[in-house]
Amino acid sequence: MEVEVALREFGLTDLESKLYHLLLKTGETTAPALVSKLKVHKATVYDLLSVLERKGLASHVNREGRNYYSPVDPKCLIEILEGKMNAIMEIYPTLEKYYSSNKAEREIKVLEGKAAVKSMFLDMAKAGKPVLALGASMQMMGIMGHRLVHPLKNLKTTIPLGRTIVANKKEAKEEVEKVKAFCPTIEARYYPEKNNSPAAFITYGDRLNLILWQSDPLVISIKDPCFAKAFRSYFDIIWNASKTSPED
Repeated sequence: MEVEVALREFGLTDLESKLYHLLLKTGETTAPALVSKLKVHKATVYDLLSVLERKGLASHVNREGRNYYSPVDPKCLIEILEGKMNAIMEIYPTLEKYYSSNKAEREIKVLEGKAAVKSMFLDMAKAGKPVLALGASMQMMGIMGHRLVHPLKNLKTTIPLGRTIVANKKEAKEEVEKVKAFCPTIEARYYPEKNNSPAAFITYGDRLNLILWQSDPLVISIKDPCFAKAFRSYFDIIWNASKTSPED
């Protein structure tokens, strides 16, 4: 990284960075000499020198009525950073307390890939809340395969209730039986095959997840009590209107 770029990252302005860099290269010098090399107004150079002195990056001595300016050892940059870090660490607990108390309840994440789906199921097991699924949720077995074995086994011992509404088609019925092998308590109902789609909704606790089942699954996860509660109400309506057993 360029010296002056790094100094700007440190927190100096563009001209402060140029002046400190110049002081390091030239050593002790006078303001007129700096004006000549920086090619900026004399008053600006004097202002910059005052700023660098206040920041502990420059110093001056007066000899025979003339000021000579020198850079401070650059290790002071590290000492300044350490001082800032110590100050922040001292007040961090208070800052975190403020942040946590005002943090919005809503959280939205967009995740991609099979790892995202596995993570969702592990979170589901950790939450230990009733799980309601609507749509193409049973396609997960064919897409995820062995990756869901461990998460599904966890669900068997952690969720108090599981309900899913799936399309009344042969593949869905078969997948329901596969899932029941891991979670015998899961109940399933069926809606007309013509309404099937590759999307599914799954809710548990205060989360509502929209999953697009494809070779590389897409998960939109919403953490919001209101969203989750609203979906559960819709789910109950569809559940009561769905068939209790598959039809051939």
